[in-house]
Amino acid sequence: MGILDDVTGKLGELKDTVVDEAKKAKDEVVAKAAELKDKAVDKAKELKEGAEGKAAELKDKAEEKAKELKEGAEGKAGELKDKVVGGADDLLNKFKK
Repeated sequence: MGILDDVTGKLGELKDTVVDEAKKAKDEVVAKAAELKDKAVDKAKELKEGAEGKAAELKDKAEEKAKELKEGAEGKAGELKDKVVGGADDLLNKFKK
């Protein structure tokens, strides 16, 4: 039974070694996964901040363009009003003569 005991002992040692290596591998995978998660979170924050900055920039440009268009429309409306009033005055003057 000496050989059987030796084989059993060696198998027990081998099992312990495999278990230890599996635990080490698991710990390394968990640590790497945590590291990758942290990197992904950081990248997501960076992208979010970039998108927010771009959105604010586009909003400012849109507001500026809207202001320009409003001012242009108000100017054109004023010109048209002046032409209409001037034309009406001309017609009234022609009828008075």
